[in-house]
Amino acid sequence: GEEDEMEVFLDKRLLFTPSIAVEEARAKTNEMVEIAFQNFRDAITLSSGYNDELFEKIKNDEKLLDYFEDQLGSFNVSLVELSERDSANVSMMLHSITDAERIGDHSLNIAESIYELHDKGLSFSGEARRELDILSAAVSEILTLAGKAILEMDAKTALKVEPLEELIDDIVEQIKANHIARLKNGVCTIELGFILNDILADIERVSDHCSNIAAAEIELKRNNLHMHQFV
Repeated sequence: GEEDEMEVFLDKRLLFTPSIAVEEARAKTNEMVEIAFQNFRDAITLSSGYNDELFEKIKNDEKLLDYFEDQLGSFNVSLVELSERDSANVSMMLHSITDAERIGDHSLNIAESIYELHDKGLSFSGEARRELDILSAAVSEILTLAGKAILEMDAKTALKVEPLEELIDDIVEQIKANHIARLKNGVCTIELGFILNDILADIERVSDHCSNIAAAEIELKRNNLHMHQFV
């Protein structure tokens, strides 16, 4: 049942050795972030050519991320009597777990938008497609940087994420403006516009959550440095 799964996920006995428990939870948090990032990459792949199998995988991975969030959330909250450093780690993880779960939600939203296009036999104009490709490339880069930041605990890489997130916001604004121009010229339809705007909003939110994940890593580094001054 549920209990057995929890044992497999993170052994309750780890709670007796908090510092090891924190390390194990960190490994699971990293695994969750990787699943979330992959889920988003899958959603972007789906946007360049719909297929049922990938759509199902995205739906299943989103459920898996919800499971990770439940398990990791309750495990981290059960950790008591922690050192200052472990406390900082737990608070960082709780933030990142939420961000990873939200990335899963937005990835599923994107996949559902693509399914809607496919289902209605609609497709973006060549120009909109090219713009989405430019945006996808920028987002793929932010995933790579945020991933390196959290998986390698690399605060230097984390600092590169925020400027990229701002660039992504600018690209999204530009695409929206271009779309309005295309509407006026009759190249694009209102219905396509709604779907495009939904996809853009989800991509923008994913980029925000990547930025949060990187910021949590920077904050952790700052905490650790601060603690060392008093040792």
